[in-house]
Amino acid sequence: MRNGLLLMGLCVIGAGCSENPTDPSLGVVRTLGVRSDGDRLAEMVAGAMAEPEFRAMILQAMRASPFSEHALPLRDLLATPNGAGFVSGLARASGATDGAVTALIASLPPLDFYVPAQADRLSWTEGPSLIVAAMPTATLPRVGYTPDGAQVPLDLAHARPAKPLFYLQFAEHKAYRLEPQPTVAGAHIQDPEDGELAMAFVHRSLEGQETVIQLRDLPSGIQLAQYCPPDIPGCPPADEGGGGSGGDPSPPQPGAGYTYLTSLQTFGECDNGICWEGNEFEFRASSSYGYNVLRWEGVGSSSTYSNIQKLIAPYSPSAAVAISMGLYETDGWPNPDDHFMYVNAQGCVCDPRLQITPVNTNAWTYPLKKSASMGQNDPIKVSVTYWWNF
Repeated sequence: MRNGLLLMGLCVIGAGCSENPTDPSLGVVRTLGVRSDGDRLAEMVAGAMAEPEFRAMILQAMRASPFSEHALPLRDLLATPNGAGFVSGLARASGATDGAVTALIASLPPLDFYVPAQADRLSWTEGPSLIVAAMPTATLPRVGYTPDGAQVPLDLAHARPAKPLFYLQFAEHKAYRLEPQPTVAGAHIQDPEDGELAMAFVHRSLEGQETVIQLRDLPSGIQLAQYCPPDIPGCPPADEGGGGSGGDPSPPQPGAGYTYLTSLQTFGECDNGICWEGNEFEFRASSSYGYNVLRWEGVGSSSTYSNIQKLIAPYSPSAAVAISMGLYETDGWPNPDDHFMYVNAQGCVCDPRLQITPVNTNAWTYPLKKSASMGQNDPIKVSVTYWWNF
């Protein structure tokens, strides 16, 4: 172990260091100072990534992740066969004990470990040229760490780093990717043909009973959708292919029918201020029949999605009953959700409400603005189209 990394590790476990040690083998002078626990963990991970075996393990673990952006929930990773190797790799790099590494991870909020830029997931091949940064709170990191022990200034809201960025961010909700690549070893985290988008469907009854359904290999026709509750082992199956025999959830009566999302367009909507990673949207439908959510992850900052045909509510609006349709850009702890609102011709700032009348039986398209900017001159951020059958 290099003396520079050992000294780095001793500083990591303590309350911080005030010295400015120089590692002649690196030719880098590093001002350590007092760092946050998130920065300490990022520095440990970066040090572990100096080992080729550790990088190979991370690549394959991320490649096998079923989630959007191939994210690894860090606490879940520790419970897998790779968990011991992850902890021991950080301990070797920092000079800490396995117990100290585990305690540091446990002291932080739940974190996701992932590569936010799709181009990096498609191109990284286990090389040591990379940066690790942590965002355990709503504040973007200002510094990242490299495997050779250097600090790199970051300005993620304005520029993507020149090297692949490995991110430790507060954990968000999870949905399975649609049309995923085969779960076999490969040279990259993500293959070009791998599904980028992920979706889940949530139904909450009036009694408060909630069912979370992961949608995998979803065809354009919802009637052949394969529903995969996360508590059923082996669902979705390991083999590829579209469709299944799950069928739709049974619509309640009266008001039988379905409400769909059919198109979506974004106009410069950036996730946590970072425009080169995907957004997480939730379409939340509520009516006297219950509460439903279509969660969609991996939505591009400025992108167009047509002919989506994704179920939002297992019921349709009627002449007597409207469905309130709220769109949110969601995060995990500690960020609040961003609520997109519709400004109608009368200037009302509100959620779209879908209602069938004798003169309105077609799809409705709504231009939406952020709730924080409701002036008439503020830009449209999202446009969505809903459709129903009954």
